[in-house]
Amino acid sequence: MRLDQKRTPVLCQYGRFAFYASVLGMQSSSEWRNWSELLGRAVQPGRLEPLGSARGSGGDLQVSALGELMLVDVHAPPQKVNHTSADTDPSEQSAFIITAHVRGTTRIRQRSLSVNLEPGDIFVRDSTQPSQVHSSTPLHQVIVRIPTPVIDAAGVSWPGSAPLVSRTNPAASAATAYLSELAKSAPAIRGRMQQVIADNVIVLLSAALDYDRKDDNELKADVLYRRACSYILRRLSDSTITAQAVASHLHVSDRYLQKVFSRRDQSVARFIWEQRLQRCRADLLNPNLAHRRVIDIAFSWGFSDSGHFSRAFRKRYNIRPSDLRRLSSESS
Repeated sequence: MRLDQKRTPVLCQYGRFAFYASVLGMQSSSEWRNWSELLGRAVQPGRLEPLGSARGSGGDLQVSALGELMLVDVHAPPQKVNHTSADTDPSEQSAFIITAHVRGTTRIRQRSLSVNLEPGDIFVRDSTQPSQVHSSTPLHQVIVRIPTPVIDAAGVSWPGSAPLVSRTNPAASAATAYLSELAKSAPAIRGRMQQVIADNVIVLLSAALDYDRKDDNELKADVLYRRACSYILRRLSDSTITAQAVASHLHVSDRYLQKVFSRRDQSVARFIWEQRLQRCRADLLNPNLAHRRVIDIAFSWGFSDSGHFSRAFRKRYNIRPSDLRRLSSESS
């Protein structure tokens, strides 16, 4: 097994690495343990067993960080992975694990659900719950790991473990095709474009999950909500953005827009602040931005008053921005 030295490992916010691994052939038990460790680090710890003619086969594993999301492109031989409660680190932040199936046949079990994935299908599972993944053929999957707080902050409601989102769902097939193409270019995406792409991934996956679950009025409200979020996220650096400006851009009343957000226990202003705080936190934890002053980071995300920013940040994360940066620097 070898790690591609041309790609520099990048420490992600949640302690996971972005890397590329190419496995030329796995004959021995130790080589399979290494492969299992890499998969566990990238997606979810578990116990892996080769199946059938898998021994001697090769595979590829590419892990890319997109903001707080991890995008994992997996080409693997037939294998079985058992994720038990004993494999779960209680200190690890919970996450949604979304599997977009590109090639091969895989069976996934979690809780009372057991589904066969075919190309174009999507399945969502909870990282804190036991699950089994059984792939009887060589497979290609694109897996997205999204921390639960990121979904909560986005104001979308995802089931901890969703029934199969079938390839017959147009939004699901579109999401699978998008993620498959994104995986090819993800390692080259840098800076704030990572966060823009991550936001788009959440919107697209939400559309796929909601496609068959909502009536027309709910879908219209969801579309408006996502359009509003997309508009806000593109303009977070603009300190003058307001709910009235968002409503005007979308050609709806401010009252109706606030009603749409209130259904998710949010307000437009609270959403703007939450997203700005998240971006500031991510930048403060980014070692590549260690040279930037804390206040410059805050202002770059639309805050216009250093005192307001510090108080809001401390209230949200129970730590001062400068202390978070210092602790992050010491731990790395």
